[in-house]
This record gives sequence, C-alpha cells and structure tokens, in this order.
Amino acid sequence: MRGIKVLAIMGLAVALGAVLVLAQATRYLLQITNPGPSPAQMLTITLRATDPKFQVITASVIAQPQTCPEPQVNIEGKAIVHIRWSRLCVGARAEGTVRVQVMTSFPATHDILAVWTGEKDSWRGEVTILEFSSVPTLTEWGLIVLGLLLAGSLAFMIRRRLAPRPAGA
Repeated sequence: MRGIKVLAIMGLAVALGAVLVLAQATRYLLQITNPGPSPAQMLTITLRATDPKFQVITASVIAQPQTCPEPQVNIEGKAIVHIRWSRLCVGARAEGTVRVQVMTSFPATHDILAVWTGEKDSWRGEVTILEFSSVPTLTEWGLIVLGLLLAGSLAFMIRRRLAPRPAGA
C-alpha cells in the first residue's frame, strides 16, 4: 500500500513538473507556387515572428515536381530556410508547386514570405498554409526534471527491493 502511495506522489510530481516546463512547437505544411515568368532553381522562405525566441527547428520538402532532383535544405539564422536544386527545375504556374514542412519553436505571428530565384532574377511566390498544428514538446529544463524524477524513482525501487525482509514474510 505504501508503495502505491509513493508512486502516486511521484506521478503527481512528474505531472506538475512537466506542466511547468512544457513548450509548444508549431508545424506548418506550406504549399508554395512559382508564379514567375520562368523556372526556378532556389526558394527562400522567411518566417516572421514577434517573439525573439522564435526559431526554425527543421524544414523538409515533402512534394515537388517529379523532374526535380533531391533539393538541399539549409536553415540560415533563426527564421530563413533556403531550398536549392542542382538545376532549374521548378516550372512556372501550375507545374511549379512545392510542398514544404517547417517545424518552428513558436507560431510565426506576422507572415511567411517566399522568394523564387531563377537564372537572372527573383520574384515572390504564392504561399498557402495547408496545415497548422501545435506539437507539445519539453524544454531542456523539462528533460532535466524528468530525468531526475526517473532516477529518483529508480533509486527508491532498488533500495526497496534490497531492503532486508523479516523471516517468514
């Protein structure tokens, strides 16, 4: 009975500790169309936010024209994503659509800009947010607190198991 009470208290401590250190990441699914006059080789996405802690965590291309080679995706600074193909391949108008998944530390509160770059010039792309969802995550401090609680409960269980028991019990 005592063990159940201790585990219930530890579970409550974990829940309270996790609530204090939860963070919200945001996942965007963007569809970006090339409205320009010619095919493009590079796409630059800029996410603008008011929070100084805002940062792009990951970015990946999940759909592109079949004729395009695998792109290089680089994150520059906190809020700029560069996507570059090895040749001009993203056509103009309907055949020039790319879907990009971007994970950020906070929602982008202002806007999302996309700039296509062709052989000689650049132009703005048309950005459509297809999906926007919050993803619960833990901060660094949350992971530390969780690790300490798990280590403490492990030590308690080992100590309890190694405790001498009276004869006949």
